[in-house]
Amino acid sequence: MAVSFDTLSFAKRLTEAGEKPAVAEAHAMALKEFVMDAIATKADIRDLSRSFGEEIEHVRDEIGDLRQEVHGVRQEFVSFRKEVGQEFASLRQEFEQRFATFEQRFATKDELRHEIGLLRKDVDALGLKLTVRMGGMLVVAVGAVATLGKIL
Repeated sequence: MAVSFDTLSFAKRLTEAGEKPAVAEAHAMALKEFVMDAIATKADIRDLSRSFGEEIEHVRDEIGDLRQEVHGVRQEFVSFRKEVGQEFASLRQEFEQRFATFEQRFATKDELRHEIGLLRKDVDALGLKLTVRMGGMLVVAVGAVATLGKIL
């Protein structure tokens, strides 16, 4: 919204105060061109305030949504940790049983070494699978934290 400015009255007052008419008119035009266009009205300020209020509400809503997402990721991570712990316990128990069975079945050291080598390969393969799963969860968690960091 523009502010009205009476350049004639402004120049007249400067002239009455002893300024030369050409200088008074130049001051009036310069003030109108360079200053008056940059002045904000009360309506401008109200519009900006309303706009900022709406933007702040929008950001607050987004932060609330992100908090819910982070909470969900945390719950998934806790659940995943529990599953991995159970899986490791199960694997440990299974390997102990297998090892006991192998000790009974294979009397020679060479046979035991061969079987232990096979077990190690199985453990390495399972460890890789679990590492990939943990990495995926970590990527999701880091992404959520990075997103929060950008917003906040």
